Order: sequence, then C-alpha cells, then structure tokens
Amino acid sequence: MGINNDNDTVWMLNTLRLMSLGALLFLSSLYGETPTKSRLALALEAFGKGEWELSLESAQRALEDEASKLKGLTLLGRHYERGLGVGTDTDRAERYFREAAEGGDAEGAFRLGALLLRTKGKGESTRWLQQASESGHLEATYRLGTYFCKGKGGLKKDNEKGLNLLLKAAEEGHVQAQYDLGWIHGEGRGVPENQIKAFQWYRRAATAGHPKAQKNMAYMHLFGKGTDRNLVEAYAWCSLAKKKLPETREFLMKIRKKMEPSQVEEGKSRAIEMDLLGWSSP
Repeated sequence: MGINNDNDTVWMLNTLRLMSLGALLFLSSLYGETPTKSRLALALEAFGKGEWELSLESAQRALEDEASKLKGLTLLGRHYERGLGVGTDTDRAERYFREAAEGGDAEGAFRLGALLLRTKGKGESTRWLQQASESGHLEATYRLGTYFCKGKGGLKKDNEKGLNLLLKAAEEGHVQAQYDLGWIHGEGRGVPENQIKAFQWYRRAATAGHPKAQKNMAYMHLFGKGTDRNLVEAYAWCSLAKKKLPETREFLMKIRKKMEPSQVEEGKSRAIEMDLLGWSSP
C-alpha cells in the first residue's frame, strides 16, 4: 500500500491532525515507516494518558530494537507491577525490571530496587537503588538519602552520608529533597539549626510548586525567620499554598488581620505575579 498522488497526501495530513495515538500507530504500521524509537515514544505518551492497551502494544514492539529494548522492558514492568491494562503480576514485573536493570537502565534499576524493598524486604534492593543513583537517577538518590538518614531500607543510619545524598538530589532539582533540607535545617535535625539555610531551601521548593514549602515561606515571612518580616510576601505565599492546601485558609486569614488594606491588595497582586511565573505548579 502506498501514497499515489497529491490528494492522498493531503488526506493523510488532514487525518493525522485528528487521529488518536492508536490510529496514528495503526496508520504508521500500514506504511511500514514507524521507527522503533517512535514506538517507545508512543508507548510512553500513551502510558502518561492512561491508554493502557496502546502503551502495552507499543512497549512490546519497542523490544524489537536494542536501542529501545531496555526502556520498553521497564515500561512493561510498570504495567504488570500496577496492573495497568493487565492483571497485577509482581513476579513478572520483577523479571522485566531485572532484565532492564542488568542491561544498565537506571529507571529499571530504581523500579527493581523499590519493588524488591516493598515485596521482599531489604535483601538486594539497596544495591539496585545505588546502581540507579550512580547512573544519575534523582529519585533513587533521594530515597537512599532518606534511608541513610533514618536507618531504613536495610541501611545502617549514617546522617552525613544521607545528607550528602539529599543535597545532591536537591541541587539537581529534586523538589521534595529541597523541602526536606529546608525542614532539616529549620528544625536542626542532624545539623545545627540554621533558619537562613531553611529559608533558602524552602524557597527553591516553593518556586517549584511545593505547597507545603509555600506555606512555610508564608510562616517565615510572617515571623521574620531566616528573612526579613514581610506581610505582603507572607500573604502572597499563603495564597499560593491555599490552592492545593485548602486548610491554609485559616492561616491566610490570620495574616490578613495583621495587614492594612493596601498591603492586602499588594499581596494579591504579588500572588498573581507568582502564579504567572509558574510557581503554583510543580
């Protein structure tokens, strides 16, 4: 089957604009022009949209090429681990994750470590999490950091090592690690209390959309902890936090009672500015 004239070309282009991912995959297969990389991309996109059958089909086809095989295996593992479009089968998920991890896929190593820890206890789970972390997997680095700090996951408590791992994850953009470091420095847990450092880490998490960090920013501005007292900033940060933490409404009213009407209006404008900067969403 092939495209024979300009009318066919126009028809195909117009149709593509209206197609679902499933129809796109079907048409591409008819023309025999779908590279394996595209199959993996389709699988990942379908997974993100909850189109499980298409994701499964595309992931299976991605296994046909070595360049996409490892990530395809990891994605299949996620389907069987969570029962997405298939029956839940953690043993099969483990096999997929293990093959991907042994091939060097960081996500596969992370998923394998997390699955083993959840289903079989300590064992070899830490080794896979460490492999994923060493390959640059931020969530694995964060998890190891928390495990070392708390002495969990079969690891002996090592606060210094744990904090270094959390710091690494936070500096590379892991938002929860940034929040945790704010809490650690603010509460003096394993380190000397340092409100300035707490404020700095909370701010990084807050500007990335972390609602609890936004609430804490409001608190620190309200009471001048780690920064100058600023009711306008306190109001703005609390307004942002309220979008995902409705219980923050009472705190917002408490801040408002301390403000002049002109300050409230300024705080509202500042909250709109923060929203436009994208600080409301992670």
